[in-house]
Amino acid sequence: MIGLGILLFAAFLVVITVGSLHAQRVEAERCAKLTLFAQQHGMIFSSAREPHLPGALGSMADFARGHSRYAYNLLTGVVRVADRSPQLLTGDYHYAVTRRSNNRSRTTHYRFSFLAVRCAKPATPRVTLRREMFIDKISSALGFNDIDFESAEFSRRFHVSSDDKRFAYDLLHPRAIEALLETSPERLELCGEWLCLTNGTQRWEPDEFLLWRNWMSEFIGLWPAHLEASLAPTEETF
Repeated sequence: MIGLGILLFAAFLVVITVGSLHAQRVEAERCAKLTLFAQQHGMIFSSAREPHLPGALGSMADFARGHSRYAYNLLTGVVRVADRSPQLLTGDYHYAVTRRSNNRSRTTHYRFSFLAVRCAKPATPRVTLRREMFIDKISSALGFNDIDFESAEFSRRFHVSSDDKRFAYDLLHPRAIEALLETSPERLELCGEWLCLTNGTQRWEPDEFLLWRNWMSEFIGLWPAHLEASLAPTEETF
């Protein structure tokens, strides 16, 4: 029995070691891909862990979950929006959730990618847009409604909330709504200076970072002229 126990323990160590080496190899390959991507697109890449995101970005719901939170594999640069060049911060994010049951604990790690542009002034009203979920229909039936728009399809597919409903209506005008319906991002949030896009669940491949960077540039380009005062000066530093 003792010999069997030793064999089982040794097998367990082998599995853990192989899993750890595989994870390290996957991360090394990802860093290499993102380093090349940064060089090709005029960005700066850093694999270092950053526990604090700048400004109001860190207060967004997706960055306030669980514990052991940090951003990593970060790419910094700018996006081109007409005559402006607002700063871009994109990369991966990690958090962990520990659940306890019957005197045992289990920790699950979550990783996802995000893309944020520092395009607005700090006092800009907060606007949160995400895909509609079943629980939202229940909340609506109980009287907890989100903001409805003239586009029935848009209101059906997205849940929108804001501390300034008039600003949300102005920001999400018909052309902006059309852009959102075409691509259907998982979550888009404007908080303080930052406009952030993420799905909150998965990491992107380099070509997806490029796709969403270009999309964000086009979306910010749709910012209504009468809201120009809410846009931040260009070329600010982090």
